[in-house]
Amino acid sequence: MEKEKKQGNVINHFAEGANCQVFNGPISGCVFAMPGATVNQSPVQNVKDGSKDDKESHDEIEDEPLRNHIFDDRMLNSNERLVKLRQTIAKAIGQGDADKIDLTHANEWFWLYAALLDAGLLETRGNRENAVTDVGFVKQMATWFPYALDVNDEEKIRQICKGLSTERTKWTMNGKRISLVDVEANKYRLTAMRETKISRIVSTAYRGVYVPLMKLKADWNGE
Repeated sequence: MEKEKKQGNVINHFAEGANCQVFNGPISGCVFAMPGATVNQSPVQNVKDGSKDDKESHDEIEDEPLRNHIFDDRMLNSNERLVKLRQTIAKAIGQGDADKIDLTHANEWFWLYAALLDAGLLETRGNRENAVTDVGFVKQMATWFPYALDVNDEEKIRQICKGLSTERTKWTMNGKRISLVDVEANKYRLTAMRETKISRIVSTAYRGVYVPLMKLKADWNGE
């Protein structure tokens, strides 16, 4: 077994039990070893933030296969498609962005949910292992976008699910859920929502997420 002693710009490696001394002086790494001691030196590696090594490590993480916990695997049947989906969602969400779905507001998580649901990408078959639930949806998004939510923050996840559920009750007309596509067309009949809110839903969720998702699906269907 080897021991290490860092000195200046070098690391001295010497065998366990070796009788050797390392002097700290103007000559960096100056070593005096008694006969029989095994001493080697290697340069200290300094890696700064944002270095090539960090970038390569980050790229390796980005290249890891994405996990699908809530999406219909008849359509999302490859890692390439999951990556495309995540990229499309990423362009439409933010934190405090007026022209994007704002994930700092719990109710707007439902807008993203509605866009994915109405685009036919969520797994709605109840007998499937990855059948979507509110908790499953929030955790999937937290896994994909950790800057928005810590997937291990159970209290925050509960708060978001509560806000998501409350918002869902407002997307009804005559006792039935109204789709994202029909929100704008029925904006004067949706008394639970203000017109300014409906305009924002149409801008961020319908045009920002649903329309790009439908284009993505069309591309996949044409493959």
